[in-house]
Amino acid sequence: MNDITANPFNLPFNSYAAFDASNLKSLMIQRLNEGGVFTDQIYEGSNFNSLLDVIAYSYNVLLFYLNKTASESQYSQAQLYENMNRIVKALSYNPVGNQTSVLSFNATAPASLPPDAYTIPRFSYITANGITYSFINDATFIKSTSQNEPLVQLSDSTLLYQGIFVEYPLYIATGQPFEQFSLAAVSPDNNNEIIDHSSIQVFVQDSNGTFTQWTRTNSLYLEGPNSKSYECRFGETQRYIIKFGNGVYGKQLGQGERVAVYYLKSDGTRGEVGPNAINNNTLFLYNTPQFNAIYNNIKTQQNYITSPEAALLQITNSSPSTLFSTLENSENIRNNAANTFKTQYRLITTQDFETYIKANFNNLIFDVKAVNNWDYLAEHMRYLYSIGLKAPNNDSRVLLNQVMFADSCDFNNIYIYLVPKIQNTNNKPVNNN
Repeated sequence: MNDITANPFNLPFNSYAAFDASNLKSLMIQRLNEGGVFTDQIYEGSNFNSLLDVIAYSYNVLLFYLNKTASESQYSQAQLYENMNRIVKALSYNPVGNQTSVLSFNATAPASLPPDAYTIPRFSYITANGITYSFINDATFIKSTSQNEPLVQLSDSTLLYQGIFVEYPLYIATGQPFEQFSLAAVSPDNNNEIIDHSSIQVFVQDSNGTFTQWTRTNSLYLEGPNSKSYECRFGETQRYIIKFGNGVYGKQLGQGERVAVYYLKSDGTRGEVGPNAINNNTLFLYNTPQFNAIYNNIKTQQNYITSPEAALLQITNSSPSTLFSTLENSENIRNNAANTFKTQYRLITTQDFETYIKANFNNLIFDVKAVNNWDYLAEHMRYLYSIGLKAPNNDSRVLLNQVMFADSCDFNNIYIYLVPKIQNTNNKPVNNN
């Protein structure tokens, strides 16, 4: 017995990394067999064998927690989404949630719509084959003739976002500094609803009964005491946390004030559509008693389109929608949090511009490259001239089909190259030679 206990463990120095419950149990049985004192350990179901099960699996659980607490608490090693999301709070980084598909469209006003300036109210929507696309903000257009007229300005300045706006139950404020609440939007299958990251809108009703719209901010510590701003953070539970100020950093909510929240509920990948998907479908206005009361307080003195007038508009899409973007994973958060922290919420360097665009327009942009004026002239324009394109007004090449570029004295200019997230379709035969 003394010889057995005195023997050193014949294990490699890194064998602990390979230990699990089964290996540990096998090792204990081997040691007991070598001792020759106990024999029941080799029989599955015996009392001694069951005791070894308890010891081995308890050790396995402890080893698991040791491994997780050793690695998941570190910014450079964490892999679990919940832990990474929690860690980057120290960097004031707000992880990006799901981003819904976006659709460009063409609109035409018929001759039956009188010439005038019209505004399409926010949250108005079009439904086609069970898929809904909505306006997230007010959209204004001018009809200048009494004939059929393409609304080019509206089409060029507005996008449709997949999903329909949902009215969250009113939240009654307690009046505490930095008051916050969770947007617990749950689907019938008890999963979190898919909420578009950039489309949450918040309205607050003050003691006089008047609703005002509050503005989303990256950090309340950047706001003044009277700023009607709020933070909206995508938390570790994959729910949005809406936070208000304390009267020093952002305006503080008063006791009894009511907070109304509207969010765009997306269908995820099911909401992606192809060309001509919304053709010949009617535009509807968003209509609930609460929203109508809010909208009467916040709208400006403009000619808002009515439901019969909205039904006259002909809205079509010749291009497919962008692809649905899922929430950031742990690795993306690790990279983006560091880059965002470097920018300190300002746009100075070309890297700052790239980081900002990737973080805020991930559902629209596949890739982005920003260059300053020197790089633009010394590399891009020099390349074009080097390959023989020296007459911008005569050459039909796309890369040189422009004359409004800055000269070398305009040193503050910045140029951004974007690759959109739109899948183009080609109906023309390709000439391989």
